[in-house]
Amino acid sequence: MKTQLRSNILFTFLTSVTNIAFTSMLLVLLLVNTANAGSAEDKNSVVVKSDKATQNINIAAASQTEVENVVVSEVNINNADAQMLSEGLKGVGLKKAEAIVQWRELNGGFNSLEQLLEVKGIGEKTLQDNLSNMTL
Repeated sequence: MKTQLRSNILFTFLTSVTNIAFTSMLLVLLLVNTANAGSAEDKNSVVVKSDKATQNINIAAASQTEVENVVVSEVNINNADAQMLSEGLKGVGLKKAEAIVQWRELNGGFNSLEQLLEVKGIGEKTLQDNLSNMTL
């Protein structure tokens, strides 16, 4: 699940970067062509337009990187392996994730999200931080 989400995010990001680069190249070619055809005053205008276009491209690229910070939603604490738990839950490293899996194996699974508090190393803050992205 996490791998597929990361693949989708990476594909979206790379597609966006490719589109931005292609658009930027077309814009530069258009601006250069326009600059060659006009007066010195027109050429200065083209340079200003080029700078604004570059700023817009930088803004688009910056907002696209925010996609990488997407938190995986809906981590099933009864089915996820330790790696998925550690990647999908805030404040849960591999050791705590392994403790969750071990508790689950010993006790037959969780009946409620609050039961996660019975796992050594999982406190109220960790539970509260992850309630919105956990399922049974």
